[in-house]
Parts: sequence; structure tokens; C-alpha cells
Amino acid sequence: MKEEDTNQAALVKWADMHKNIGPFLFSIPNGGSRNIIEAVKIKKTGGKAGVFDLFLMIPSEIYHGLFIEMKSKKGRLSEKQKEFQKRAETKDYCTFVAYSWIEAKDKILDYLQN
Repeated sequence: MKEEDTNQAALVKWADMHKNIGPFLFSIPNGGSRNIIEAVKIKKTGGKAGVFDLFLMIPSEIYHGLFIEMKSKKGRLSEKQKEFQKRAETKDYCTFVAYSWIEAKDKILDYLQN
């Protein structure tokens, strides 16, 4: 597994140990490399380039929910991801990019405190 995938799996495993978080955190499998048949199917069924990896379906006092993009230590947002982040934030969703599962966990806990 790639570093990004390993970190995302660890974050989901951590979240699943918390009944107030785990059921509300899910992946949005839009990215990754796929064969052409799968890629066409995903696009036809609503897949969108740039959408962040994970969504936490828990509102806060200010946000409707939280989008999380997992990246490797050297990873950078694509232009499509930057566009998605801006659109989500204009609709009152919190977004962040995490470079480790620990960083993502800490940001989720901070988000839930507000």
C-alpha cells in the first residue's frame, strides 16, 4: 500500500474504535488508478475529480461537516483538489489536508471540540 493509503487506513481504524466518530467517517473513492472501464463507470455514476478522500458527517456550530484529504509527506493538492476545497469552504464545510493519520486524528478531535 502507498503511504497515503496506509495513513488513511490507520485513521479509519482509529475512528472505528470510537462509536461517536467511526460510523460517520467514510471514504469517497474518486481517485486512484483504475482500468478504463472502471474509470468510465465511476465518472458516469457521479465520481468527481478533486473531491477529498474522506468525509466526516458530523456538523459543528459553524460547519456542515468535514472533508479530509490524505497526502504523503511530499504530496501536494492538485488544481482540481484546490478548486474542490474552495467550493466546499464557500458552502460552510471545513476542509483540511493531513500528511499522517496522527495529524488527521488530531484535526478531527479539534474540529469536534468547536
